Amino acid sequence: MAFRDKKRKKQKAERGEAELLRALLRLANQLQSNLALDAVVHVIATALSDTFGFREASVYLREDADEFAVHATVGEFPDYDRVLFERPVPRRIWDELFLEKHRIGSSYFVDHRRHEWTEEQLHYLPELDLGPRRDDEWGSGDDLFVPLYGKEREMVGVLDLFDPADRRLPTLDLVESLEVFAAHAAAAVENARRYEALEETSTQLEGQLALQHAILEVSGDLLAALEPRGVFARLAMLLKEIVDFDSLEVRLVDEKAGELYSGYSVDEVDGEAVRSWRTPVDTGVSGWVVRHNEAQLVNDMLNDPRGALVPGTEWEPQASIIAPLSLGGDVLGVLALDRMGGRTFEAHELDPVALFANLAAIALHNARQYEQAAQAAKLLEEQLALSHVLLSASGAVLSSLEQTEVLEHIADTLKQIVDYDTMDIRLVDPERGQLVAIYARDEDDEQEIFAFPIPIEEGISGWVVRHNEAQLVNDMTNDPRAVHIPGTEQDEVQACILVPLSVGDEVIGIMTMDRLGGRTFEQHELEPAKLFGNLAALAIRNARQYDALETTSARLEGQLALQHELMSLSTLLLSSLDQKDVFSRISTMLKEIVDYDAMDIRLLDEATRELVCIYSRDVNAELNEQFRLSIDEGLAGWVVRHDRAQLVNDMATDPRGVHIPGTGENVPQASIVVPLRVLGKVTGVLTIDRLGGRVFAESDLEPVTLFANLAAIAIQNARTYEEMENQAIRDGLTGIHNFRHFHESLKAEVSRAGRYGDHFCLLMMDLDHFKAVNDTVGHQKGDEVLKAVAGVLRECSRESDYLARYGGEEFAMILPRTTLVEATTLAERIRTSVALLDFGHPGLRVTMSIGVSAYPESARDSDGVLGAADAALLRAKNSGRDRVCLYTDAAVDATAELEGDLAALGRRFAAFLGLDEAETAGLVTALAVYETGAAVQDEVQTILGGGEAAAAAADEVREKAVDALVYGNERWDGQGYPEGRRGSEIPRVARAFAVCRRWQPSAHNGDAVEDLRGRAAHELDPKMVQRFAAMLRAEKAPQN
Repeated sequence: MAFRDKKRKKQKAERGEAELLRALLRLANQLQSNLALDAVVHVIATALSDTFGFREASVYLREDADEFAVHATVGEFPDYDRVLFERPVPRRIWDELFLEKHRIGSSYFVDHRRHEWTEEQLHYLPELDLGPRRDDEWGSGDDLFVPLYGKEREMVGVLDLFDPADRRLPTLDLVESLEVFAAHAAAAVENARRYEALEETSTQLEGQLALQHAILEVSGDLLAALEPRGVFARLAMLLKEIVDFDSLEVRLVDEKAGELYSGYSVDEVDGEAVRSWRTPVDTGVSGWVVRHNEAQLVNDMLNDPRGALVPGTEWEPQASIIAPLSLGGDVLGVLALDRMGGRTFEAHELDPVALFANLAAIALHNARQYEQAAQAAKLLEEQLALSHVLLSASGAVLSSLEQTEVLEHIADTLKQIVDYDTMDIRLVDPERGQLVAIYARDEDDEQEIFAFPIPIEEGISGWVVRHNEAQLVNDMTNDPRAVHIPGTEQDEVQACILVPLSVGDEVIGIMTMDRLGGRTFEQHELEPAKLFGNLAALAIRNARQYDALETTSARLEGQLALQHELMSLSTLLLSSLDQKDVFSRISTMLKEIVDYDAMDIRLLDEATRELVCIYSRDVNAELNEQFRLSIDEGLAGWVVRHDRAQLVNDMATDPRGVHIPGTGENVPQASIVVPLRVLGKVTGVLTIDRLGGRVFAESDLEPVTLFANLAAIAIQNARTYEEMENQAIRDGLTGIHNFRHFHESLKAEVSRAGRYGDHFCLLMMDLDHFKAVNDTVGHQKGDEVLKAVAGVLRECSRESDYLARYGGEEFAMILPRTTLVEATTLAERIRTSVALLDFGHPGLRVTMSIGVSAYPESARDSDGVLGAADAALLRAKNSGRDRVCLYTDAAVDATAELEGDLAALGRRFAAFLGLDEAETAGLVTALAVYETGAAVQDEVQTILGGGEAAAAAADEVREKAVDALVYGNERWDGQGYPEGRRGSEIPRVARAFAVCRRWQPSAHNGDAVEDLRGRAAHELDPKMVQRFAAMLRAEKAPQN
């Protein structure tokens, strides 16, 4: 029995599935057989109720605004359905509900047991109270949403299902059946909507085609009219056959006023009020249409916020179509049709009116062009006649180049063209911004006209010049722009024509014609006056150019003469490189060109931004030279800042004037101040003054300026030469004299002292262990040490003493008329001061060794004095450094010391090199001096012995020894001193001396040869080092 029941249930389920399939097939056929959207929606709604058994359901379809609106409902609650119809559901609400947790198949069951509805969701999908239900039954908060997807998987709608008849919760089988139905329903909806769009397009095309036929039939008549009002009248008659109206108006754009005015109207009631009404283009519906170039249909003008009431009319129900008269993007106006008494327009009537408006715009444009052509033809006839008059008059006006004669011709000819009672001509003065009278024909007020310049910013005359536009004013008394000329009758009735005198785009003046006693001008008289004004402007310009040409010619002749004079002066001025001589020549030559009472030259100190007086020809010259002037003040400072010459004939009242303390006050003074330029850069100023009331002429400024350019070059040349000469004798680092200049000065001092039987001392100074200073703190800090030591020498020396940097860390000082005792005292003060220098570096202490020699006690020539001081310096070094040693004649130990280790080494090296006798003796002498500190002269005599032969060879030996001592500090790579000689430029004896001096076998842990090789090629001659090493190997070989 149980088995039979189960079988019956299965059979029943199979029958139900079969019936559902048949129903789905039937529904699919019904959906596909309908192309009307309403019919499709009806089939969908009926199926949800009858086939699927839902007592409540809604069919949502997607609208244009991405919202889903109800198109049909199933249910017994009309009020509830009305709410659904009024509330389209935004897409985002569906997105919030279509969650994975609600998914059944491709649908979504929102179960109130698992979902808490938000207020916004309930606003769009309000809950329907279904009464009490069991937990396993469909409840009030349950919804089954089945999306309708189109061909592109885009959601075209949603089926919202709730309250099935059996109250059972949805099963997957039910949902799958619904989704099959939903697929057919979505396809049917898309087909119906395509059909609707096609049908609407077809209807529109048919209407447009009919409208175009109608418009084509009437367009010929409309375009045939060539007068604007005729166009509008024809337009009203033809349009009424297509679109009925109660009143019609054409409003045209006044671009200058920014307004719409009535060009034509058909209105029996308010016609007069409409025709006189003007509205701004930024108000009203008509203004909106003009601004947006878009037709508007408004069936309730009373409530449209853009509406504007025509003055003198009353508000009444009115429907309007307003279309732009548009041509090529430009809106010429609007065409407005009205229906009164509650009658309205249909939407399909908008297009024909818009098309008619476009046609009317073309017709209006054609009519306007015809009207303009007719006016232009008439104007051409008038201008042709005027041209004949002007042509005959132009010969007389343009034939003269003398300004007075030209102005008389203009006045005579103008009276023939436009009769007047008085006239005047004013020209623009651009510097003063005024109109200045140059001619007047007025018996009563001629003097007053000339005496009164009119500001360009005032009066009708100023207005005409500023706008370059002629004016005809028949009532000057009431024109607000008018300016009264003082001394003339103020209340006189006067009419005027004012014409700009223009050449190209430039207004050079104005020509004014007056009629008095109530006589006025006609409008047609303005054009010939304007044309003659152009002719007069050319004639005046030609005359003024001729005058200017004559003036320029005279000025150029003067400039040429000045140029010749300057050329002859330039050779003399530029021939001197002595600065004082240059200043003297400048003052003399300039006074011959432009006379003056005082002059000065100031050069710019860029570091302090001050003008420094370097020359003054004045009773107050000393005060002038002491006074430094900031370039931010004074007339001279103004000239420097603006690079522009200035002529001031009353310095007392010029606000830029600066008084130099100690000079006379309230003295009348005229000044010319010109910039001094070199290579386009202002380097200073040249000033000349006239006193006692004498003033300069404007013509004086140019020659002074030209001469100043020449003077600037001469000053720069002299200063450059002085700077170059100074650089040639100065050490670039310390600023004191250099090695070369020292030798010249020492020879000069020996010559001077010998000539006058005078005496002097020489200090040779060397910083101790200076290489260690560079190695410890670097060469940059080492340079600061050298600068500081030079500063000590300056502080300790007298003005008559001579300072020089001998090379590297060596310094020299010549002390004229100084005894050995005085020199020793000074040397000790220098040594102590150097030792006290603080360089801000822990452990850095600098000391100095000083050697002192005297003329004539130590020697009678420059080399001897230098060698004696150098020997004393070496003795100070060998005696422990940081001390002062004097050269004396006590050379008791010279012979014994001569053949010391270093001198003997030098003798052996000279023999190995194959040096001649003089070079050998010179090398040994130099090494002996270096080793013992003895004098070069004494060492030479000891080495050579007595006799005439020895005396003859002494000079050559001494020369070689001095070469070795002087150039022994040069380096093979050119980085040494005193002259920076390189390679073979260094004397051979000096290169040999340098190698011997560097040989220190007790140092370097027995690697003395390697130390020499390490110095080769940058400090020492590499070949000399190679030969020296070979000599050592040769001497060592016999011992082995």
